[in-house]
Amino acid sequence: MILKPTNTEYNISDHFPPLTTGKAGIALSGGLESTLIARIALDVYGEDRVVFLYSDDMFTKSNHDGNINVKINVTNAGELLGKEVIHVPIDVELHTTDKMTSAEKISKYLLDNYQVEWVMWGFTKLFFDVAEFKEDPTATHETIIAKCYSDPIKYIGIIEEFHLVTGIFSEYVKDLDIPGNVYPMLRANDKIKRPFDTLNKSEVIDLYSQLGYLDLAYKTHSCVTDTIRNDHTHCGICFNCQQRFDAFAKLGVIDNTKYAHDDVRHAWDLLQDQLKKPRSG
Repeated sequence: MILKPTNTEYNISDHFPPLTTGKAGIALSGGLESTLIARIALDVYGEDRVVFLYSDDMFTKSNHDGNINVKINVTNAGELLGKEVIHVPIDVELHTTDKMTSAEKISKYLLDNYQVEWVMWGFTKLFFDVAEFKEDPTATHETIIAKCYSDPIKYIGIIEEFHLVTGIFSEYVKDLDIPGNVYPMLRANDKIKRPFDTLNKSEVIDLYSQLGYLDLAYKTHSCVTDTIRNDHTHCGICFNCQQRFDAFAKLGVIDNTKYAHDDVRHAWDLLQDQLKKPRSG
């Protein structure tokens, strides 16, 4: 199928490989990407050959409140998909200091206990677009901005998704919780699958739409702030909320997400206004 707004060709069979004797694990965060990957996996492999997984501290740097909110999001996704989510214990210190060894330890645990052959993660294209900056210890906020604007066609995803022209979220290019040592691990570990690594968030939403699952997309949780505890409400301020809002807006699809604040809408409008202006300097 052809996904808007970039007319990217995407074939599910190319990104959801056949299983041998085991099961497919889905690292579930409760957001747009992981929930759709889980839904497609159920369709492709069948319920009995799919295991939903999550772990405390994986996305939150051991933040207690953050873990509670992630669990709310994961539980929500599991309920939407009608399948139990398995908690996977991890050695936080090991995962922080030696991700390769930690990943191997987790893979063995999953194979031994749940017959999981490999785990699918919801990494999108943006995750890999920032790799060169995350892996460069000398990169600064200023040099990153300069590099992106030296080739705006190549770095258009970063410029738009991080709102570089307004500066609202530009610091996240360097500081977003993606350690540089994650990338070598991903390249070397064949137990980690990345079915959406060629897609941006708008294309993920279009995939929801073309597969007939857009109503499911609206019920997912992107936000991990405390507002999510209140009737599935997104804060409307954080970077996760902004990415979500922007993706719907860029695709031109109505966003039925409930936001507590209108900051995401104002930031999107400001971004569009600034993108139309020539950049000085």
